[in-house]
Amino acid sequence: NTLLSKQFYGGTLGLVGANSPRGFRRVSRRVVLFDEVDGYPSSAGSEGDPIKLGVKRTDFYWNRKIVAGSTPTDKDFSAVEKLWEKSDKRFYFCPCPDCGHMQYLKFENFRWTDDDPLTTRYACESCGHLMHNHEKTSLLSKGEWRATAESVDGTVGYHLSSLYSPVGWFSWSDAATLFEEAKRNPDLMKGFVNTVLGEPYEESSEAPEWQRIYERREKYSQGIVPMGGLFLTAGVDVQKDRLECEVVAWGRNKQNWSVDYIIIDGDTARQDTWDRLAVEVLDR
Repeated sequence: NTLLSKQFYGGTLGLVGANSPRGFRRVSRRVVLFDEVDGYPSSAGSEGDPIKLGVKRTDFYWNRKIVAGSTPTDKDFSAVEKLWEKSDKRFYFCPCPDCGHMQYLKFENFRWTDDDPLTTRYACESCGHLMHNHEKTSLLSKGEWRATAESVDGTVGYHLSSLYSPVGWFSWSDAATLFEEAKRNPDLMKGFVNTVLGEPYEESSEAPEWQRIYERREKYSQGIVPMGGLFLTAGVDVQKDRLECEVVAWGRNKQNWSVDYIIIDGDTARQDTWDRLAVEVLDR
């Protein structure tokens, strides 16, 4: 037995740092456990992804088991999120004590009054029945894991947030309190999303929300220059067997409208295809 190697009846345990490529060499393992994968470096030294290096150590076993777990970090950069997206996405469903509807706990279904987290209750997404934190013992005992997606490669995925913490541990009012604090201090919101909800955090941007853009839409007919259009430009995308042309009208202050979109089929190596572009589009 050493600091990084433990022997016991029936097997051995080897500990490897994700940043240590030497630890992955000359060993074979039937079971490999990856812990807190979102904290791993992108490469173990100069030898590549430590997760792939670890998985490679199981190649000789037909009954291998590979487990990866982590608190997620940033959306689209989270290693555990990428693994989760390939899985069957299992959540722990609990029955509503009033209507029996099975559901997994979502933070948006929590309700509290007058900014007082101590009044926090969970509203059933089906009947609206309000559940108390002390009912979690019963909820958890009657719950079950359910898959919500088709696995890409046979991976089984489990998601469990702090909202499921047993009574006496982290309560629903604790979650509401942290959320209220995060609303007043945006720097705390990432920690709340990552550690309480167990979800990857997505940074907010300055881009307008889709609703604001949608509300600014205008209706106009294809092929007709809207009022305010002062001149037209035509951009042509050249493919081997066709020309695709978009006609755009331009007004003051860079305002523009997509007026028309025309596809001209034909071999773009032939002059007659380009002649049709001139006659049917540009000369108009």
